[in-house]
Amino acid sequence: MNYHLRNAQIDDRQIIHNLKLETIIRGNNVSPEEKGRINKYIDESLSTQLPYYKIIMVNEKMAGIYCLYLINNDHDYLLDEIYILDKYKKKGIATSLINNSIKEAQQHQKDLYLWVYKTNLNAINLYKKLGFNIFDETDTRYHMIYETKK
Repeated sequence: MNYHLRNAQIDDRQIIHNLKLETIIRGNNVSPEEKGRINKYIDESLSTQLPYYKIIMVNEKMAGIYCLYLINNDHDYLLDEIYILDKYKKKGIATSLINNSIKEAQQHQKDLYLWVYKTNLNAINLYKKLGFNIFDETDTRYHMIYETKK
C-alpha cells in the first residue's frame, strides 16, 4: 500500500498521546494509578520527542504514527513507535517502515533498538523475521536489536 510520512505538528499531539497510551495498555492489566503514571510519562516524553514523530498518511488520511530517533549519544537508533490503525494493518506499511529504519541504521553504521510488549506476538514475530534479536527483557517487554555494527 502506498503511504507517505508527514512531520507531526502540535495539533497531532493528542492523537499521538492516545495511540501511544493504547499501545502501552493494550493486552496489559493496568490499574487506574498505573494509567495515570503512564499518561504523565507520555506527556513528558512527547514534550521532547514530538519533533521526531511522523504521521503515516494513506490517501490523505491518517493511517498511524511512526517515531525513529538517535540515542546513546547519537551512536544508535531507537524505533520508538510504529502504530498502524486497524483499517491499514496487514498491508505492508509496518514492514516497509521497519525495513526503511534498518536501511537508515545500516547507512549510518548504527544499531537499531526497539522495545516490544511480550503480549504483542505479531510484532515480535515480524521483528524476528526482519532480523531483530532479543537481548534483554523486563517482566512485560523485550528489548530487541538489529545489529549493523559488528
